Amino acid sequence: MVFSIPENVLKLWDAWNVRAFIILSLLAQVFLTLFAPLRKCLGGKWGKCVRMLIWLAYLLADWIAGLTVGSILSNQMKSPANSGDIQAFWAPFLLLHLGGPDAITSFALEDNEFWVRHLLGLILQVGSTLYVFLLSLPDNKLWLSTLLVLIASVIKYAERNRAFYLASFDNFGENWVPGERVAGLHIPKQFKKLETADPVPYGLEDDDIEPFYVNPDARSFYEPSEFFVGSDPKSIVQAAAYLFGTIRRPFLGSSLSKYQRLKGFANFGSKNKDCFAEDALLKIEIQLSLLYETLHTKLPVIVSKAGCISRILNLSCILGALLSFSLVKKHYELEEFDTWLSYGLLIGALALDFISIILLVFSDWFLIANFHNSGCFRPSKLVEFIGYFSSLEEFVRGHESNSMSVLPKSWRRPTVLALYFWGCAGRYSASRPRS
Repeated sequence: MVFSIPENVLKLWDAWNVRAFIILSLLAQVFLTLFAPLRKCLGGKWGKCVRMLIWLAYLLADWIAGLTVGSILSNQMKSPANSGDIQAFWAPFLLLHLGGPDAITSFALEDNEFWVRHLLGLILQVGSTLYVFLLSLPDNKLWLSTLLVLIASVIKYAERNRAFYLASFDNFGENWVPGERVAGLHIPKQFKKLETADPVPYGLEDDDIEPFYVNPDARSFYEPSEFFVGSDPKSIVQAAAYLFGTIRRPFLGSSLSKYQRLKGFANFGSKNKDCFAEDALLKIEIQLSLLYETLHTKLPVIVSKAGCISRILNLSCILGALLSFSLVKKHYELEEFDTWLSYGLLIGALALDFISIILLVFSDWFLIANFHNSGCFRPSKLVEFIGYFSSLEEFVRGHESNSMSVLPKSWRRPTVLALYFWGCAGRYSASRPRS
């Protein structure tokens, strides 16, 4: 007995499979954008459940996007007249979804090692999407909107592949991270020998720590820099960024010179002995957060000048596509559902990008990336302006501030907790009231 699928079911599948997959792909992107940052904060049973859901959404997002592009291509090759211009317009959105949210690029470290495979996937998916677009010409009335979304999707997919490349083990030790450019600057001549003499595997020894406490001549060099002695949130974040370049070495299996260990130890706490240990632990928390985001997110890519330019270009293309689609739709007959789905894809892409930008502005990366490369950390005017509106220290302690008075008091604590879980672990932890 041969089982046959009813004809009406096949017709329903042919009519709605692409639409259903596109909606599912968009929902997967929304879920990853909102919940992927939580996996670095949550533990216990809830943490395992969240990580499992993130893993499923991560795999599902790539699989659905690739499958749907293939389905659209098959429809275009069989009967381009029946599939219409609208599916050709949807195809670049699936490529955009393959680029993934900023909050997650890799789920495990092994994913970064396959950056060459991801690069080949980029070439194949871009080629397939471009072929779908070419098949819809020259009668495609939505060609401009489709082309703009295609440009934005290629940019976003390329950002993801760049993040894979930078986080791979062979390249992780060679690329800039916050603090690396300044970690080795201004080494006094009398300490140059410490930089090259007797590298020892990471860890402080008694003879290394002794000069910090005993030797008065060395104390002026080993004690914390003036910029790092404070216990305020900004000083702690900046000091953690300064030390971040050093902690990568043990992670890569390298050794630390005596100079690096002594100077790192000197800047790890604060001059206030009462909160020395607490500040050191906060800096470790921030560095671990930076390490996670370096390995598993797009943040190292988008905080660069090229990343900012690509993000502006990406947003401009999506906005242009939304405007173009709105104008063409008035003279183009579409089914009501397809119209709303197209608007949902455009507005969803804009909303997800704006959410990513907001999380970036409130993250430690935005503060760190704008420091001048001058041997000390001096935030630019833009960062000082943003910092005025994101002062979490006053926010957490319930003080009135000009920047936060627009929010009801009952909203302030939950908002800070949300910022903490969604990427601001450093500044939130540094803002906790001292015991």
